[in-house]
Amino acid sequence: MKQEILEAVKKAKEESQPRNFTQSVDVVITIKDLDVKKPENRIDEEVLLPNGRGKDVKIAFIADGELALQAKNAGADMVINKGELEEMGKDRKEAKKIANRLDFFVAQADMMPLVGRFLGPVLGPRKKMPKPVPAT
Repeated sequence: MKQEILEAVKKAKEESQPRNFTQSVDVVITIKDLDVKKPENRIDEEVLLPNGRGKDVKIAFIADGELALQAKNAGADMVINKGELEEMGKDRKEAKKIANRLDFFVAQADMMPLVGRFLGPVLGPRKKMPKPVPAT
């Protein structure tokens, strides 16, 4: 099965006309007899691409205290504390700019209710809601 998929992709790439832009590939998999309307049957999987995304990833970390300091030292592109988060909730234009500029968001688990209230309307439609991490 794996070999058949690889051959099909190779054939499609060889037979296509040259393009003046970077092409992407969408994969659609149909699974019979699976009702995705039921929450327990939904599939949400992250896949590590073998050659990366082709550009640097920008990550924001939403945290307070020691975890915020650790994120800053680890090289997070932006660290947002509780006060800044509340300000973004009031300034929707700034929140949209940040959501568009950054690729991924990670949040301290106990700050997730605030993230949902202040940034949820901006990050949710963009499918960029933060992944919660426990405070250490």
